[in-house]
Parts: sequence; structure tokens; C-alpha cells
Amino acid sequence: MMFQSKLFLNCELIVRAALVLLSFALTGIATRAQSDLAREESRYPNELPNLRLYESAKWKSIVPYVSTRDDVERALGAPARVYDQRFYVKKFEDYLVGYDHNLDWIIIVTFIAEGGSLPPTLVGRVSDISLYPRKPISLQGVEFPPAFKRSTYENDKTELTVYHDKFGLKYSIYSRVSAGDGHKIGDIEAIEYGVCDEDEVKAAHP
Repeated sequence: MMFQSKLFLNCELIVRAALVLLSFALTGIATRAQSDLAREESRYPNELPNLRLYESAKWKSIVPYVSTRDDVERALGAPARVYDQRFYVKKFEDYLVGYDHNLDWIIIVTFIAEGGSLPPTLVGRVSDISLYPRKPISLQGVEFPPAFKRSTYENDKTELTVYHDKFGLKYSIYSRVSAGDGHKIGDIEAIEYGVCDEDEVKAAHP
């Protein structure tokens, strides 16, 4: 009888231990599932791990090809000239307007203009939101995942390597610089949050 009691007690302990382990396993699965779901629901799921800016951004409510100038001003306030040489437009002898009140980034919102390939109904809506770092941020040596395609743009003084994905996320990085401009190879020029490829195609062929 005593032997049967001990056997029953041992079985009960084993069952309890198994239930505890199962509970931990299910919790881990649920946590991973929630993390994966949040990643899937993000408009820009491929942000680099150390530069996840979208989810906590004041401008998160601004949607390319949907939001208007009024929507932008509701989220960020009225824009003002950004007195930084990067935003001086020689053609107009003036500075771009944007948002210069963030401690880490200067924000420039671009709007769809007339005369392009997009339908007139989109004129005046947001094209993209671009973030320019106040201080140099280097991505030298960073391996971009396969989700990104690579292209190169250059002018007389600089060359940019651009990594872009199908969700409208672009990282522009200096791959050639000129002496005295304050940039180094590998520094971020800008991060652009634009429209996804699918929505761009739909907008161009309604």
C-alpha cells in the first residue's frame, strides 16, 4: 500500500512538472507569435534592428499616397525652413521646409506634384517621409538582408548606395564623398519611408 502511495505521488509530481514545462513552452510560442504578428502588421517590417523608428514616430499616422498636407500638419505642426546646407536648393536660392525640432533627425515630407505619371487625384498627397541624421550614423560593414535591392546614384561630388525593399523603405548611404563635406563612406545620408511597390503600381494604373 505504501509502495502504491509513493508511486502515485511520483506520478503526480511528474505530471505537475510536465504541465509547468508545457506552460513555459506555450508562453514562449505565444510571445514569438505576437512578435511575428507585430512585425507582419508593421508598414515597414524590414527596418534595421538598431534603427526601428517607425513604430514610435510622431509621423506614423502619415501614409504615403493617402495623407494630405493637412494630415501632415496635424501630426507634426507647420513646417519651417531648415537652415542646413544639405537642404539649400540653388535653383530657387532658398532652403527646403521641413521639421527641425527632433533631437536626432531632420524630417522632410515630400508631396506629389503635378506633371508626373501619377493620376491628378494624388497631386498634393504625401509622396514620402525622409529622415536625415543630425549627427553621422555609420552603416559601414552592415549586411543588408535579401529583402533589400541595391542601386547606386552619383553626382560630381558624391555617390550614394541605396538599399530599398518592396515596402517603400530606403536607406541611402554615402559610398563616395568629397573632402571637407563632413561625411564619411558608410554614413547614412537619409532614410526614406515611402509607398510600397504594390500600392505604387495600383496608383499608376487605377
